Amino acid sequence: MELFAELPKFKENLVEYINDENLDVLGVVPAEELAEQVIKIAQRVAIFMEDKPQMSIHGVIWHDKTLWNVRVSNYRPGWVSVSNDEGTGMSRTEYLPFYCSDDEEGWFAGLKNLASMINEAWYYCEN
Repeated sequence: MELFAELPKFKENLVEYINDENLDVLGVVPAEELAEQVIKIAQRVAIFMEDKPQMSIHGVIWHDKTLWNVRVSNYRPGWVSVSNDEGTGMSRTEYLPFYCSDDEEGWFAGLKNLASMINEAWYYCEN
């Protein structure tokens, strides 16, 4: 799948976006690691978007021996949940977490949205 292979090239731009937006999760996960995990989750979403859009996708954010489980439902209204051993947080935004059009600008917009929704769910998980 072309989209699957193309997403990693947005890592530097995604790191810049994460830093510019000063996402809450930056307190525990460096922007580079978060961007890498967001791209990996988006790749998994992209694989299932056409064949099984209602399926939720599992991913992780892992840093310094701390693990957060991430679930993404890319079916309207979409959501993101982040959980650890102590609880779960859900994004309040109800939209497709990773949406894309057939151009690169749309792919990057989808990555930014997914990063923001993961951050939102992480915030509610931790607070």
